[in-house]
Order: sequence, then C-alpha cells, then structure tokens
Amino acid sequence: MIRQTVFALALALPSAAMAQIDNIPEQRLEVLGEALPACVIRTPSATSGNNATFTPVSGTTGEIQIVEFVNPSNAQPRAASINVALPVICNSPHQLVLRSTNGGLRREGSSGGNQGPFAEFKPYTIAADWAGNSLNVASDAGGAVTISSPFARAGDVSVSIDVQGGGAPLVAGTYSDEIVVEFTAAY
Repeated sequence: MIRQTVFALALALPSAAMAQIDNIPEQRLEVLGEALPACVIRTPSATSGNNATFTPVSGTTGEIQIVEFVNPSNAQPRAASINVALPVICNSPHQLVLRSTNGGLRREGSSGGNQGPFAEFKPYTIAADWAGNSLNVASDAGGAVTISSPFARAGDVSVSIDVQGGGAPLVAGTYSDEIVVEFTAAY
C-alpha cells in the first residue's frame, strides 16, 4: 500500500510544477545590429599593360611605372597604357569619384608649362568601368568625375590609363601624377 501511495504522489508532482511555471514572469531580450553603409577597396592589381607596369604599395595603393617614358632618339613621349582592377564592396548606394592631383604627368619642380620647344607636362586619358557605367576623360579636363550607383555592389572597378605617344619633346626629369579613386557610401 505504501508503494502505491508514493507512485501516485510522483504522478501528481509534474502537474503541480506546471502550474507554478505559468505564474513566472516572462522576460525577453532583443538582439539588434546595424550594418552601417560602407565601401571597402582591396589590393589592386594590373590586368594588362603596354610599356607600363603596376606594383602594389599597400593594401589600397599602388604605383604605375612607365617603362620607357620618352623615345631616346627624339625625347618625345612614348605611348603607354595600363588597366588596373580594384576589388570593391559597397553595401549601400554610393559614388565612385576619380580625380588627378596634377591634371597629368608633370615634371617635378615645374609649373607644368613649356620651356621653349620642350614640354614639362603630358596629359593622358583616364577611363573607368563600374556598376554598368563607364567614363572616359582627359586628365587635364579639370575637376573630379563621378559614377553613381543607386544599389549595393561588389566586384572589380576597372581603371585604365592611356598616355599617347608623340608631341613636344620633354624636359629631362621625373614626371608624376596621382590618381585618387574614392568611394563614398550613401547614408
């Protein structure tokens, strides 16, 4: 008889415990996160080149070197071109802005003019393809050029540099320019 009572008592305990659980206040924890608009540019690389090479300098910068900038027989600029791919991820609408700091290849220490029949400045063409849009502009056109994208995008931006051969002979020296490729995420 005692065994039966204990057994019956054991069956009654779960229903009593359930009644107590219903009276416990409920708490909720919400987990939230916000993905802020951002654009990330990874290490660029050259995809092709003619009389030009590309060397990555850091994760987001590189240097284009024109192998033979002038023809040694007449000091005129030689043609050179290169195509550089920049892997990009933008998680929101954004703009790609391209600008040249010198407006072309300028001899270091000069104002970019001419010295008699010799030049100290050589403009070139910049082309870019991104998000189904293309632009092609002369480096000395002035100001920045923009490609806008109303959507998030990921892929390679193709930036091409084309230096035409010929023209006035160049004054001896080092010629340089800096092309700034900037992505701005929309908020």
